[in-house]
Amino acid sequence: MALAKATGFVIRAFDYQESSRIVTLLSSRLGKISLLAKGARKIESQFGATLDLLNLIEVVFYEGKGLKLLKEATLIEGYPGLKRDYDRLEAALQAARVLNLLLREGQGEGRAFRLFREFLQELASAREGLRLGPLRLGFKLKLIDYLGFGPELEACASCGRPLARDEPLWLSHQAGGLVCADCRAARVQAQGRAQTEIGLREVAPPLAQAWRASLRFPLGRLSRLSLPDELIKVGEGLLDEFIAYHLQPI
Repeated sequence: MALAKATGFVIRAFDYQESSRIVTLLSSRLGKISLLAKGARKIESQFGATLDLLNLIEVVFYEGKGLKLLKEATLIEGYPGLKRDYDRLEAALQAARVLNLLLREGQGEGRAFRLFREFLQELASAREGLRLGPLRLGFKLKLIDYLGFGPELEACASCGRPLARDEPLWLSHQAGGLVCADCRAARVQAQGRAQTEIGLREVAPPLAQAWRASLRFPLGRLSRLSLPDELIKVGEGLLDEFIAYHLQPI
């Protein structure tokens, strides 16, 4: 078997058989890859804590038709400051779970890797008053936009009309983005069911603006969004519903 090398973040790890672990990396060159680390749970294992979640590591592994076999792993960055803060750690772990859920094996090289690295760097910063809600919101929006199923935010996803900043809006799972009041009413009438039953959720204009800003600006600027935490929480919940809808099997 040929040897290969990669650099990536540990986004998932779980026990396998009696003494081994399977580790999933988001790598800069190969995207999402899964590796079998034989004997990783033994006390005398060479891997130690190198394979802990969120670590940025360099790995050497054997290529094969099935699961790749890990040979060596070297720690590059462990983000100890981030891991000492419960809220920041939970935000990072949630992002890792989202990446593992949304990315296929071999997907996510380049842009997704850089987005996650930027997200962890922001979380690891020592900035006072860092707001985690806008960061989480921006990370999810940028990720699904990169993956090709981010919500349409600038024009009505149903009729295509450009949306005004202050008009009433609804997020439509079926249409794939924000829809205007006329299209919302037409969808409810056509299907004869309550709007919540057909994947329509009301979106306050300030939240729609925050979503647009989240896509335009780098993560480092999103913490300064002037949006109440409660509205950010609503926005995250709406995005989670939107993602779940588009992950349903066809």
